[in-house]
Amino acid sequence: MKRSIAAALLCGLLLTGCPPPVAKNGRAPVDRNAIAERIRRDEAGGVADWASRDVDRIATRYAANGSLIVPCQPRLAGAARIRAHVAALLRDPNFELRFDPDRVDVAESGDLAYSVGTYTARATNPATGRPHSEVGNYLTTYRRHRDGSWKAIDGAAVHGGPPQA
Repeated sequence: MKRSIAAALLCGLLLTGCPPPVAKNGRAPVDRNAIAERIRRDEAGGVADWASRDVDRIATRYAANGSLIVPCQPRLAGAARIRAHVAALLRDPNFELRFDPDRVDVAESGDLAYSVGTYTARATNPATGRPHSEVGNYLTTYRRHRDGSWKAIDGAAVHGGPPQA
């Protein structure tokens, strides 16, 4: 019994004393699946932020130099323009946005990723004053920042239905 405890302690010490595995490039290997799952969770949090109509939380999901391309609008470059656009959308009491990634892919380096999926938006039609809905596709590119957070650096939304099989 004493030998098995000593052996277990020795194995534990040996395992904890080993440096983490190193990839060919000299860095620790990247768990791309874990990063993709984190981005999926972050996007689910983004949907919750839109539902709560929290302009600040939505805007801080974008990098300071991020950009956003939305239908029928010029490209929105920079955090201030993105924040102003979000605030304008949320002034519409009928505005709702839901999105869901179909795929999240992470670069081998572990510092860039993208998600692609579908969205559903609801807003007041300015011509009729009635709520209307649209569906479309989106693509968001993310960069990992020094503090470990992931921020959207580019996003684009395009009218149209879900992808065809």
